Amino acid sequence: MSNQEDIKFLTYQRMKGRPGHMEENVRDISLSSESEVEQITSDEVFTDDKKASKAETASKKRKYSRGYKEVMTEKLSILVDRCKICDRNAVRIIFSTAESLDCNVEESALSRSALRKRRISFRSQQAQKIKARFKNLDLEGIVVHWDGKLLPNLLQKECAERLAILVSKGDYEQLLGVPELENSTGASQAEAVSGSLEEWDIGDKIVGMCFDTTASNTGRMKGACTLLEKQLGKSLLYLACRHHILEVVLRLVFEYKMGSTTAPQPDIFRRFQILWPNIDRSKYIEGVQDDLVKMSVKEFEKEVSEFLLFQLTEKQPRDDYLELIKLCLIFLGKVPSHDVSLNTPGPYHHARWMAQFTL
Repeated sequence: MSNQEDIKFLTYQRMKGRPGHMEENVRDISLSSESEVEQITSDEVFTDDKKASKAETASKKRKYSRGYKEVMTEKLSILVDRCKICDRNAVRIIFSTAESLDCNVEESALSRSALRKRRISFRSQQAQKIKARFKNLDLEGIVVHWDGKLLPNLLQKECAERLAILVSKGDYEQLLGVPELENSTGASQAEAVSGSLEEWDIGDKIVGMCFDTTASNTGRMKGACTLLEKQLGKSLLYLACRHHILEVVLRLVFEYKMGSTTAPQPDIFRRFQILWPNIDRSKYIEGVQDDLVKMSVKEFEKEVSEFLLFQLTEKQPRDDYLELIKLCLIFLGKVPSHDVSLNTPGPYHHARWMAQFTL
């Protein structure tokens, strides 16, 4: 204890009967003697002690003041963002790295709040650079794309509806944002798309829309496409996703062969996925071993097989494309038995299953 005022008070408190007591502005120190009572105001007596205490506190602040040297650079900020490192873990990593390199960490601004402010600043600067570069491009007649998906929220506890919005022209693409929606209605999607176009100031350059064929997008009255046209004040070209267009056609074929259903997935596929772990995948029969199938594919078997084998030599943009090619070759009996590998069945709802046949 360095404050003389506190020392005196503590001394009287340790005396028999603890004669001293404190108030807001006055400290009364009562001595054990009945004839002597001394009342001392803090403003009058302890002025010198307060000055000494303030000087000592200021000295401590100078001694233990935080560093001023910035360690978070723009490149480092991009790196920790890409690796999904939080602010606290970033402090730990940078601090340990600086110590291993024999750097004076006391001179560096290594605190969570300091790093967080720097990271926010760099993100804002990077966003401004992207927007400035985008405005300098000649992008008249661009198409806006959007699609929604359920993703974990920031706390990783619940899922949130997010809408990915981007624009394209030829080979150029630019992501505008992935805002969170309250719901997946057409009104919410149209509002999010319109807000992103307004933020980037490109609403007058949009000439078309690319979307999937859900009712929330294509509804005649409350669909996102209709509402977006009203908000922009002009008619736009409808470019429905080719996968979803073919799904509408294929669904009729599926219902004709398998029967109609209101469930999101066929029961036969659900049972197949449940029983998959108990199936011996090494024992299978190629499709062409069936006489009826062999007669059906006889005319185009060679041509299709050559096409599929050539595609195996090319780099496929998606793994499910490659999986479909291999499954077709297995069905036609063109893959050696030792090279056969069957993946675990994935999503089996109607849209996902039919999309595999519209590639």
